[in-house]
Amino acid sequence: MVKYEIIDLPEIAIIGREGLCTKEKNIVQDLWQQASSNFRDIADLGMKNTDGSFVGFWGAMSDETMSFMPWTDGFSRGLYLAGGEVYDDTPVPDGWVKWVMPVRK
Repeated sequence: MVKYEIIDLPEIAIIGREGLCTKEKNIVQDLWQQASSNFRDIADLGMKNTDGSFVGFWGAMSDETMSFMPWTDGFSRGLYLAGGEVYDDTPVPDGWVKWVMPVRK
């Protein structure tokens, strides 16, 4: 049995590759492939721990209105962002997208 733990995070910013997932075409793996193969474009922007490792890589989800509500159509349609954590004021390179994820209420 898989065990899940829900944790509360502070507001975080993520720069990555964004796309629309649907019941007919779930592109999550494609987005991770795009982000990974072009990571050199954003590597210097990523937040780092004191040991130099990256703070985090995230798969973030939002409804199509960017209200950060659950996906629609039976939880099969929505936006997905595959990327790495950055500071809120980090500039966004061409071809990338930044989401500032609000604190969960």
